[in-house]
Amino acid sequence: MIKSREMKILLVNPPYKIDMGNGYERFFVRAGSRWPFSMVKRKGSRPRNYVPFPFFMAYAAAVLRDGGMQPQVLDGVAMDVSIGAFLRRCAEQKPDMVAYETSTPTIAYDLEIARRLKEELACHIVMTGPHATVLGREILANNPQVDSVLLGEYEQSLFLLAKKLAGGGEPVPGFMERVDGQIVETAQAGPIELDSLPMPAWDMFPANGEMNIGAYWDNMLQYRPGVQLHASRGCP
Repeated sequence: MIKSREMKILLVNPPYKIDMGNGYERFFVRAGSRWPFSMVKRKGSRPRNYVPFPFFMAYAAAVLRDGGMQPQVLDGVAMDVSIGAFLRRCAEQKPDMVAYETSTPTIAYDLEIARRLKEELACHIVMTGPHATVLGREILANNPQVDSVLLGEYEQSLFLLAKKLAGGGEPVPGFMERVDGQIVETAQAGPIELDSLPMPAWDMFPANGEMNIGAYWDNMLQYRPGVQLHASRGCP
């Protein structure tokens, strides 16, 4: 049995890029954005016009770390890595669990990433985010590569799931999984009180040991680098 503090948890934001020809490519933004969408940029240049800081990932990483675990982070969008490089870096971590946010415009790609991660790493795959929250049952029913889904605000439930997979801990709220071929769901815990969370793990982004706050930009700040902050939550 893996002890919870020894469980290798990898939080990722998979890159999604489409070659547009003539030296350009389209890249997709989801984690950190209230409105997932795509933009076009030159190949080889990091996205600069809009790369939101992935607050849910950063809070989740902080909760895991405060709980005595050692999460790893890989934001492939902010780092502008290829999917091949992204998968190689995931494999290097040898994670027991990989978690990432989904969106409706990218769900087919997100599920393909889950398939490749499952084949190459044989780890527990967790999907979160708006699409997974609304259509978690559909995801689990049709995609055996996805092991579980966390609904809504997932920072604390991810920590509890990690403890559950290590063989202990409390029940996990807002959690879906397959049990004997049936999809089982627990009730969500309700809105998180933000003051109960530690500060976001700024120092772990876009990857552990590669802190670069300049990789993020919200398209409104007047100077670079700039730090984005959340004073409240809304606009799910």
